[in-house]
Amino acid sequence: MRLIPSQRKHKILLLLASGLTGLLTAHAIWGPYGLLHLRALQRQQAQLEGYLLQLHQENERLRAHLEKIERDDLYLEQVVRERFGVVGPNEILVEFATPTPTAAP
Repeated sequence: MRLIPSQRKHKILLLLASGLTGLLTAHAIWGPYGLLHLRALQRQQAQLEGYLLQLHQENERLRAHLEKIERDDLYLEQVVRERFGVVGPNEILVEFATPTPTAAP
C-alpha cells in the first residue's frame, strides 16, 4: 500500500512527535532535575526536618536548664558541685582510688 505524500508527511510528524514525547518523558524522570532527583531531595528534606526537630528539642531542654539555674539556687549549687567538684564550707571531700586490675598469672 502506497501512502500519498500528505499521509507520509503526517506519519513522519507523528513519529517525530512520539519520539520527542518519549525523550522528554525520559528526561523528566531520569534527567539531572527529574523525578528521581526530586525523590532524593524529598528524602533528604525529611532527614533534615527530623534533625531540626531534634535540635529544637535539645534547645528547649537547654533553655529549661538555664532558666532553672537562674531561678533555683539549690539546683545551681547541685550543677556546680557535679560539674566542677566544688566543696562547700565545713565539708570534706573524700575520693576513693579505683583499683587497677592486675594481670592474672
